[in-house]
Amino acid sequence: ESKYSSRTARTSMIEALLHGTNVLIFPEGTRNRTSEILLPFRFGAVRVAKAVQTSVVPIVIKKMGKRSYKVVIGQALPIRADDDLDAKNNELREKMIGLLGEE
Repeated sequence: ESKYSSRTARTSMIEALLHGTNVLIFPEGTRNRTSEILLPFRFGAVRVAKAVQTSVVPIVIKKMGKRSYKVVIGQALPIRADDDLDAKNNELREKMIGLLGEE
């Protein structure tokens, strides 16, 4: 919630990525309890990827039944230093919506 904790988390993620560790970020930032397929995305995933100039791999968890889920992994989305955060965030969200629609 605080700017300090956000900055600390972002710095930790950047350091982890620079050392070759993968980082998992939930771009909605919270649980979706609405009828919308996805909530608006926060900028953490693309902001961190832009700082390191790496790719974001979209991953979705689809509910298939009462107790059945399917993990779908999409194609990597490269993020470069000159990319627009809004555009890349929207592109990531659209890719994830597409993955949720796949059978």
